[in-house]
Amino acid sequence: MRSLLHDKFHTYLVDHNPELILSLPPHLTLASYINAQIADIEDELHHLLASHIPRDQIIERCMESLTAELRPSKYLYLKEILEEEFTGDHLVMREAGTLTYELVNLITACSPIFKALGFSEEAIDNRILRYAVIGQIREYLSATPM
Repeated sequence: MRSLLHDKFHTYLVDHNPELILSLPPHLTLASYINAQIADIEDELHHLLASHIPRDQIIERCMESLTAELRPSKYLYLKEILEEEFTGDHLVMREAGTLTYELVNLITACSPIFKALGFSEEAIDNRILRYAVIGQIREYLSATPM
């Protein structure tokens, strides 16, 4: 079960939070980070296993716990805005193989906005947040040679 959780959480991090992977301290490997996070929910995992509920439900509940602090994904939020509002730039980045790199940079560039306007699952549809992020992306793109 731990191995399955490890693999699912690894995939989640790659797809939703690559900035976290890239920001791990040099002494901390991704595998050790994942193992530490799984260790933090070990009691919950044992309780769920003892409850004899289906494996898929156990995995789902554990993944909810593992990803709670990582949601919503700033990476996916910015990717969606880039695809919708800056289609040409998105295509250029994707074709050049720099999309993930640029999105991670955009997370850093938009960090003050996310902090000031309270980026959260409740605020994901906030128009003010979206417009502020669009403005920051526009500024970033004008300062970054493609």
